[in-house]
Amino acid sequence: MAAPRTTRPRPPPLPRDAAGHHAAADQRPAAPANTGGGTWATGTAYRTGDEVTFQGQRYRCRQSHTSLSGWEPSIFTLALWLPV
Repeated sequence: MAAPRTTRPRPPPLPRDAAGHHAAADQRPAAPANTGGGTWATGTAYRTGDEVTFQGQRYRCRQSHTSLSGWEPSIFTLALWLPV
């Protein structure tokens, strides 16, 4: 005889907006963008196109993100930062 199957309760579905898209779980407004010219810093919300300086080199943000330690502009983070 096989063991009975157990099921875990499912979390409630995410709410949808007027267009039927899933609404974000966190509705707080995004942090203001670093509009360029600044030095890269951890914990900063960057938007596509923002430009920063890191270790004397200029970089342009390729995709919006909030910076974390280890995501500094370099050859290892080309998905996020493009040397200018």
